[in-house]
Amino acid sequence: YDFSESNLVLGPLLPANVMRVAQQLSERDIPVVAPLSRPSGRVPNNLIQTIPDAEAMRRALMDYIKRNRQERTMLFVGDAQARGLAAMRGEWPDVPVVLPREQGYVDPQDILTQLSDSLENWVVLESRKPVIISNVIGVLNGMAYYQQKNEENDTIKKTYDVRLFTTAKNDAFDFDDISNIHLAHLEFS
Repeated sequence: YDFSESNLVLGPLLPANVMRVAQQLSERDIPVVAPLSRPSGRVPNNLIQTIPDAEAMRRALMDYIKRNRQERTMLFVGDAQARGLAAMRGEWPDVPVVLPREQGYVDPQDILTQLSDSLENWVVLESRKPVIISNVIGVLNGMAYYQQKNEENDTIKKTYDVRLFTTAKNDAFDFDDISNIHLAHLEFS
């Protein structure tokens, strides 16, 4: 393609291809926009990346939580090895943490006992394991409407307003068993 009349190139979509185009057009000083990917490594000066790096995203989320946490219940869920979980615990040591049980899953009761039925619940999920992520998202999605027994053994209906966050969205969140509808229902950020 002849780019001599171009002021800007949007794409291509794949990181390897956008890097190749940016390198070829860097001599002509034509900006190239990477719209849906973040090429890694050394990038040409004419490459405009629209997706921030993971550390910038983590800082932005933590700043957002700091500014807006009032009147909300917070809960951290994840596996013990998750980097983001350690950072969150360092920032908010008073927030309860739910870890998977020995069998590798999170029991709904472990989460339910930490949630409020009168305040919005912010749950931060940190894991690279698709099974844990799928399990927690399924549990949280079901928390919107939950039945419990009271002291008289009567069934009572409680509703929980739950919003899901992560500081490190990774490939495990794209696992086949993870429903984008469930993520949207939880206002996943």
